[in-house]
Amino acid sequence: MQLVTVAPADIQQHIISSLPEILEDAEHCDVAKELSSLLKQNTQLTVPILDAFSSLNLSSELLTEVRQWVMSTLCAVDLEVVPVIVKFILHTVTPSDALEVISELRRSLDVESAVSLSQVQAATSKAGATGTQDCVTILMEVIKSGVWFQKHTCEAWMKAIESVETVEEHKVTDFLVLLILYTTNSNCKKQVERVLKNKVRSGCITSQLLQNIFRGHSQVRSGSRPEAGYIQDR
Repeated sequence: MQLVTVAPADIQQHIISSLPEILEDAEHCDVAKELSSLLKQNTQLTVPILDAFSSLNLSSELLTEVRQWVMSTLCAVDLEVVPVIVKFILHTVTPSDALEVISELRRSLDVESAVSLSQVQAATSKAGATGTQDCVTILMEVIKSGVWFQKHTCEAWMKAIESVETVEEHKVTDFLVLLILYTTNSNCKKQVERVLKNKVRSGCITSQLLQNIFRGHSQVRSGSRPEAGYIQDR
């Protein structure tokens, strides 16, 4: 680990990525603590460190600490790192803390800013705009995978969105997640329809918001056009 702190960036990433293969089980805890400290010092190492964590045996206390810290960085890290952080968070959620973690994650995610950034970049760089859209698409795929394999994650997203009571609190992310739940879990379809209808009736989700979502996120819903159109009509 001393070598990691003084090595060039590319060497640091290679060493960190190799750690799970060379460490003995008894070393996991101590190395994980050092990686956690390094993560807080250098966010550029977020991706390899979180990848390494997924193959190390972390204590529940350290896991919670790391999850809370990376959650706090979501609004500051580069967009391409966001899907990696969200994947780590979703993979560490348990039935007992799912609602709390997902509610905080929902508040921290800012897909709207990503779309605004892509629109700005589109005027100056086609490649930059495409990269931003790809990151948003990957993020939605990460969330889709989370709700597909973990029932408690699916239920937590539904409850977190349903608990939002004002127009100001609602985000584009809410509708995108509802679309994911609708298209990946047949047991959720009626509940999604009910939640969406109640949100529209109460004014929390406006027709203008829905129009903006469908215009700004065609790349996210490209594989779910019939279902997306159905929900919009509801």
